[in-house]
Amino acid sequence: MNWGAFGIDASEKSDNGSNATRSNITHALQIIHDSRSDNDSRQRASAFLESQKQSKEAAQHGYNLATEKTAPPVVRHFGLSLLEDAVRHHWSSFNDAQVLDMRNWTVSLSHSISEDEPLYLRNKVAQLLLEVAKKDWAISWYDMDSLLLALWNQNSTYKELVLTVLENLSEDVFTRDDPAAGLRGQDLNNAVVEIFTPASAFAGGQNKGRHHLRADEDGWLARISHLLANAFRTGSDKSNTKGCVYKALATLRSAFTWVMGPAIITTKCLESILACFQSSDTDVLVVGKSGLLQTRSTNRLTCLPGSH
Repeated sequence: MNWGAFGIDASEKSDNGSNATRSNITHALQIIHDSRSDNDSRQRASAFLESQKQSKEAAQHGYNLATEKTAPPVVRHFGLSLLEDAVRHHWSSFNDAQVLDMRNWTVSLSHSISEDEPLYLRNKVAQLLLEVAKKDWAISWYDMDSLLLALWNQNSTYKELVLTVLENLSEDVFTRDDPAAGLRGQDLNNAVVEIFTPASAFAGGQNKGRHHLRADEDGWLARISHLLANAFRTGSDKSNTKGCVYKALATLRSAFTWVMGPAIITTKCLESILACFQSSDTDVLVVGKSGLLQTRSTNRLTCLPGSH
């Protein structure tokens, strides 16, 4: 890892200055979250934390905090916020080495989540991955889909992380008025379509002459459909499968706003969604119904059975 790309040599990672910054950040967060703190102390603590975003070492400090497993979750969350802010607001000033550092840090953080961590911390890692993807994926980062697939093949905690990234990537690119996605234009649209749809249903000419971005021939529609089919065969209301089921349905619902009918038919997405009505969980039933309604509300899906 090239620590020096952000202005700090590896030997300085744990020096007195770095430790002092970490200690001050931790103390400021304690003041903000302590109900006994007065308003003046909170304001000064907030101002200090805000100033850390402008530091040239903000990204490095953010990574150090985010990877400190013994630190309180709120401290690690702030570290992730420093990284996210650097990606959102300072990406254009990064040199190639800093871009590579940020990508490597994001990949490392994605691999290091665990089930016993608070959900808001895992979601923050997913958000960081999403922001880096909108800046760098399909520009100099071509194997993000392989990363997502490697995470997917671990356990349900990682599957939820991947589904969170995919749902929000779909939303930011095709639904929300997201500035970062909007700047990328059609190339990011094509990249999302490529990794979601099976190779057999992908119009590869849209990406002709560019790097292939998909990890394999299946695509995420097929993987998510397979996940749902298996979940309802084994019982979606058991153990830790509910979170994955809910996020899987939400991701399909988002994709149905733009994906073409042949891809939905090929991957048997509708059959998998219909299977969710075996569940007794109200949240799962609501998002499943919403997904079905989405297929009926878009004119891209007129080829589906019963659409006429």
